[in-house]
Amino acid sequence: MAKRKKYMNNEFIVGVIALTMLYTILSPLMLLYLLLASGSVGFLFYLKAFYKYRRNFFKPKDHILIISLIKYWKLKYKIILGSLILFTTFYLNHLINNPFIDILYNSLLISAFITALILGIRKLVLKMKAFLQNDHKYVPLATIDDVDQMSGKDFEHFLLPIYMSQGYSGEVTRSSGDFGADLILRGFKEVVVVQAKRYDILRKVGISAVNEVVGAAGYYNATKKIVITNSTFTDAAIQTAIRNQVILLDRGDLIKLIKEYNDVKFKLLSRINNHHKEYRF
Repeated sequence: MAKRKKYMNNEFIVGVIALTMLYTILSPLMLLYLLLASGSVGFLFYLKAFYKYRRNFFKPKDHILIISLIKYWKLKYKIILGSLILFTTFYLNHLINNPFIDILYNSLLISAFITALILGIRKLVLKMKAFLQNDHKYVPLATIDDVDQMSGKDFEHFLLPIYMSQGYSGEVTRSSGDFGADLILRGFKEVVVVQAKRYDILRKVGISAVNEVVGAAGYYNATKKIVITNSTFTDAAIQTAIRNQVILLDRGDLIKLIKEYNDVKFKLLSRINNHHKEYRF
């Protein structure tokens, strides 16, 4: 029933998008209304961020902090924001005959193309590295319910193949003398320190975990800092992470990582098995 509900939601979203595109084609003015509506919703979320992080809307430095939060957004939300900016510039370019807007629109268009190309190449490289670095045996990972029963050390070892499947090489640190990092990951021009917290669901991860991974980043000269948990984070931990550029991955993010890993491994195993069947005598 839950799966059917998910499909119904997806069908509804696709239907809304298709209907909106049809109205836009029939009435170009519809695009203006869409942009105004999107801008209004975006501004409301912008104001909400000031309230959430207890910032003053009338202080310029707080605006810089709130805008910097964009880098912590999920990729799909960044794509939506970029698309809205591109369409807004496109509309202004046709509405106002201004050389500056024309240059801005063309620059954004080129940037969007280059970004899409880089993301595609990066994803392909990571998939190739994962294929070369990992063995071809498919062992399904535990579910999130199994993770809730793991020890802290088991959770650390559980996470390592997930990140290796993304193209990283890595290791689990010793129980003592780890300088605040449970995993050390290395990628292309990248060193990542990971602090793993396997907690009870009702217990939230606090500031100490963020401070530990910040300290580890200094010791290992890391370029990226991650705290991952099967639970959630306190508001204080979130604010501290933002100030120290620490990526927080909560229970929902962990579930997605497990699913992505299993999907990649399953596809890889299927291809290898099909390859063996084709050349079996």
